[in-house]
Amino acid sequence: MKPVRGYIILLILFLSFSARAQQDILLTQQHLSRININPAATPVSNYANAFLIARQQWVGFQGAPSTQMLNVHSYIEEVRSSFGLSIVNDVVGRSRNLNIMLNYAYHLQVGHAGYLAFGIGVGVQNRRIDGDLIFGQPETGVDFPDLFYGRRGMRPSANFGITYSTEDFAFGISATNLTRFFYNDDDWFRLPLHIYSFVEYGFYIGLTTRFTPRVQFMSAMGSATNRIANNNGADTTNLNLLDRFDMVLDLGGTFSFFDRFFVGASFRNDATFSRNAGHTVSAMLAVNLGPNFRIGYSYDHNLGNAFQNARTFGSHEIMLNIRMRISETQTSERTPRFFE
Repeated sequence: MKPVRGYIILLILFLSFSARAQQDILLTQQHLSRININPAATPVSNYANAFLIARQQWVGFQGAPSTQMLNVHSYIEEVRSSFGLSIVNDVVGRSRNLNIMLNYAYHLQVGHAGYLAFGIGVGVQNRRIDGDLIFGQPETGVDFPDLFYGRRGMRPSANFGITYSTEDFAFGISATNLTRFFYNDDDWFRLPLHIYSFVEYGFYIGLTTRFTPRVQFMSAMGSATNRIANNNGADTTNLNLLDRFDMVLDLGGTFSFFDRFFVGASFRNDATFSRNAGHTVSAMLAVNLGPNFRIGYSYDHNLGNAFQNARTFGSHEIMLNIRMRISETQTSERTPRFFE
């Protein structure tokens, strides 16, 4: 009886991390490059941009999320369109998710200095759970859920987004995991629909200091279910890993000095791990090393009750941004401040 009880405890812990894996990623420096969640969030500029962000969450917490994101995008004046590639690798415990998306956005000029963009992203999502690496091999003759033995698969994925931007203002709204509507309720790839929105406004304080406050919002709607079956295939049931309406609100701002040094902070309520996860405060630093290369770092400190007794050393992100001029004849940059 004790071994069975042990397996049940391990399963509960495993499903807790699986619930986090059902969510889209959350990055503190996501505002620097959003095409993985909003394919329309690209600048009208002469440059191609590449952003790489690596995040290690809850350092010191075994099985904590580890995320890597690569976003590459460029605007082509002749067709008034942006093209991009987004690759996101997310590891949570023994759950591994890899998303590869191709992004396209069409830009319409609105008035003298505004641009309205419509974007779509299509790609594939590869998901894997290495159940045997967590639990080992269950005892012979005992029926256990099939999650003990792992699971993997690959399916199409789609996102959609809209942005409006000027040199000083930007607004956007988008949705991810749109393919969920084509899957059955018990399908492992029926992930929650995520809705994102953001508003940013930048203004100068003096001649060399610019301040950009921002508000970002994310909601996860609908349930994500995992089909639980015994290892003999009988007695199947559905287990809701996420059957509520989760919301994340991010309030932040960034100061830039001489268009070279950047200092920022943010406050975020975290509803993605559990209702007791609490809130997160973050600090960000970045510097331009020349006209085409930027590095950044952010640190998150979690204020939630779930971490009061846990030995964690916060969450850390490193950001690299490289840009390359691709045209000398295009109209000069018109909406670069928020998207690069």
